[in-house]
Amino acid sequence: MSESISGVTTTGTEQARLRELEALKLLGTQAEQRFDRLTRLIADVLEAPICLVSLLDSDQVWIKSAVGMPAGTSHQRDIFLCHRTLKQEPGQVLLMEDATQEVELASNSLVTGPEGVRFYAGLALYGPGGLPVGTLCVMDRVPRTLCEAELRRLRAFGQQVEHEITITERLRGASDDLLDQAFYDPDSSLPKKLLGQEQLQRLVDAAQAEGRKGALAAVHFLHFDEFLTTYGREALSEAIWLFAERLRRLAGPGGLVSRPERDSLMVSRADFLTHKEALRWVERVHEDVIVPYPVGEGQRSALVAIGVCEFAGDVANAHELIRRANLAKESALGPGLRRYEAKLDQQVKRRDQMSRALIKALENDELALHYQPILRGCGGPMLACEALARWHSEEFGFVSPGEFIPLTEGSPHLCRTFTRWVLNQACRAALEWNLGMPHPVAVTINIAGSEFYRQGFVADVEEALITTGLARDLLIIEVTEQTLIQHIDDAVGTLHQLRWRGVRCALDDFGTGYSSLSYLRQLPLDILKIDRSFLDNLAVDKTAQEVTRGIANIGKVLKMDVVAEGIETPEQQAVLRDLGIEHMQGFLWHRPMPLDVLRGALQSA
Repeated sequence: MSESISGVTTTGTEQARLRELEALKLLGTQAEQRFDRLTRLIADVLEAPICLVSLLDSDQVWIKSAVGMPAGTSHQRDIFLCHRTLKQEPGQVLLMEDATQEVELASNSLVTGPEGVRFYAGLALYGPGGLPVGTLCVMDRVPRTLCEAELRRLRAFGQQVEHEITITERLRGASDDLLDQAFYDPDSSLPKKLLGQEQLQRLVDAAQAEGRKGALAAVHFLHFDEFLTTYGREALSEAIWLFAERLRRLAGPGGLVSRPERDSLMVSRADFLTHKEALRWVERVHEDVIVPYPVGEGQRSALVAIGVCEFAGDVANAHELIRRANLAKESALGPGLRRYEAKLDQQVKRRDQMSRALIKALENDELALHYQPILRGCGGPMLACEALARWHSEEFGFVSPGEFIPLTEGSPHLCRTFTRWVLNQACRAALEWNLGMPHPVAVTINIAGSEFYRQGFVADVEEALITTGLARDLLIIEVTEQTLIQHIDDAVGTLHQLRWRGVRCALDDFGTGYSSLSYLRQLPLDILKIDRSFLDNLAVDKTAQEVTRGIANIGKVLKMDVVAEGIETPEQQAVLRDLGIEHMQGFLWHRPMPLDVLRGALQSA
């Protein structure tokens, strides 16, 4: 079957050829040196005054590169012999030694006109798909022929031109791939940050023009790195795709879903009549995201922090909307849904001021360490004391650790300064309180994840021990389960370096992350600290009791001490004792206390 295009009959093969030619995107393009160098060289080697590289569409010849004729011009497809040359087999040269002797060319304008063409030799140029897309030809104004050596050279030059055409396709393909990589996420096919922001701006503009309301939800997946370490890259990609599909359905055909960061997605719609409708939609986003999803041989529920920003005519800038949604998300301080409020900007300002004040506080030694003992048995002797930072600011008054500790972790320089200060203060204090003690009492120090993996952290520990003179086995470095599981191989390396130096290591908040027994066996640890969340309703919750008993047994098998923290009632103490927990910490015995009070408690113990 055939169809007519501009009077030219085209078969299915011709249509495929035209598609290949269009895909090359060479028609109508500017001159390129790589083609022009070849046409000049061919004309020089074959001593031809005219050399053309031409591309043929359905009804025209477009001259891509030329010597002796204008390049970048188009002509009727049958103006000379290009349309016939196009039908030649690969490497076959169409040769006309004297055009005046050819009946079909006797009235051709290139023969009868000022060009005065007499000689023609041309061959078809094939594209990367194996179909002819153009021609390479040489012409002369006097009759002549080409010897066998010249024909071989013409064929070789034709292959070189075809190579350049293929490179064009490959470069364009590589360029498209790079654009895809730059603007689209490979796991979900969603727009990345910049493209997502651009699309959000169009959504906001359309909402303003139509008088509609909109909402933007920034979804942050907590424990992202732990999931990757535990389940692997393939499982993570599948999970991201699943969540992307859920959000696509919620966004609808006119909405937007993007992946601005590796652990975050954004979803937006702007077709609501009222803010109430927008809020109901946001709640559905939260409900759908936390629906359990398959992973491994079971199911998990995602822990997400979602920041929401509604918009109408009050905010016209996509960048500002994203800032507000992210601000609401970060202020959630854990899983859940949080709407943007103007007071959040004041909180940001306060955090900035507090960060600067904290730097000065460290320089001026305004911070202090309090210590909470860890006991053997029920009210038995002290085994160690956990160092806990306290800050009473001249500007802000008493600042909760829950407020200023995250500030230190948000700045690498501040975090390192703070860690060094705690290491030196705690080691010096432990050396002091152990003077004259009948049995040693260690000090435990909590280390942020960013510090634990920082190159130079182990050297800072070593320096604090050397400077203060504290016995190495009296220092315990405490890190959370979430920290260790992020980069398990690096964690094992750091733990080995610490233990090689005689420093003991503890796993804090055990039972809150994605860890498994296989990972726990890899980690060279001395102490497991059961997360205080297990103590909620422990006296009546049989499941929590069995889990706690299991942790105690794991510790025994792996030759680790097990510590229960956060004990506040005699009932909790009794249950833990019956479950086999030997080491305890909590307000039931001691609140965190300054060094001078601790010294008195140690002397009276």
